[in-house]
Amino acid sequence: MNAYYEENDGYPALEMIVYGRAPLMFTKYCSMRKLNQCRVCKTKSYELKDEHGTFPILSHEDCTSTLLNGKTLNLLDELPNIKGIEALRLNFTVESKEQVVNVIHMASSKLNGSMNNAVFNQETETRGHFNKEIV
Repeated sequence: MNAYYEENDGYPALEMIVYGRAPLMFTKYCSMRKLNQCRVCKTKSYELKDEHGTFPILSHEDCTSTLLNGKTLNLLDELPNIKGIEALRLNFTVESKEQVVNVIHMASSKLNGSMNNAVFNQETETRGHFNKEIV
């Protein structure tokens, strides 16, 4: 960001996802069609399971699919430390209405400083590469 600032006389307008399930794979393949159950995916939710966990599948109208990370990215505890970002995004995909409301309240409380306790759950959530240097 410093190099950008020097070259352009200002910081870029950056957005950062601070909560949500990251897409791992996009497919043009409909697994339900293979099972002769096309359009059933519109009525139920599906997921893949392996030794690493459970990965939700989002089915789209054009019979494509998105495989989501089994762990939810959660950087809410880091919000007070994030600088130089114009917009912070909460990316909801498979959460219930109650979960959405809860996450919005936690994010708001973290931003205004009224919540000091940690909300990160190591079993179900990840910080991705946030605390890792990428070179």
